[in-house]
Amino acid sequence: MHEIQFKDAIFGNVVVSFDGRVLEFFRPGMGSVNRMHVRHLARVEQGGPDRRGNHTADFRPIEPGGFKLTVPGDVWPQVTALIETIGTSQQG
Repeated sequence: MHEIQFKDAIFGNVVVSFDGRVLEFFRPGMGSVNRMHVRHLARVEQGGPDRRGNHTADFRPIEPGGFKLTVPGDVWPQVTALIETIGTSQQG
């Protein structure tokens, strides 16, 4: 199980978790805002850093939807490790 908690520049304190099959995004007061099976994830677009040092990870499903995170630079290595784990899960 991978779980990352950080302060997103837009959503505030968020949690992103991945259990090997399901990717979930939680934000304060909303419970699970977005949940998708790894086989429904088409791609993850990565960007940054911007002038504030933030990076972006845009999780795009096969159909419209998904979610985009704005990640502080110090947390970015954890998010890229999560993205790599997701990629490995999709291949298996």
